[in-house]
Amino acid sequence: MTAHDRKIAQTHDDILEEIADALDIPPSKFEEAKSRYESIGDWLGRDESTLSSYDPAISP
Repeated sequence: MTAHDRKIAQTHDDILEEIADALDIPPSKFEEAKSRYESIGDWLGRDESTLSSYDPAISP
């Protein structure tokens, strides 16, 4: 790998790192989403639900 190839690879790594950072959500938002998904799963799995016999599992 030449110095030029390493520079291009580093640039691509930097770009991918920036994209990942932009897409990442804070832990508090993850926990909020997780809680909401679990609530939906609980609601679908309640005794009164026509879906409860399927034991629905909802996950973020």
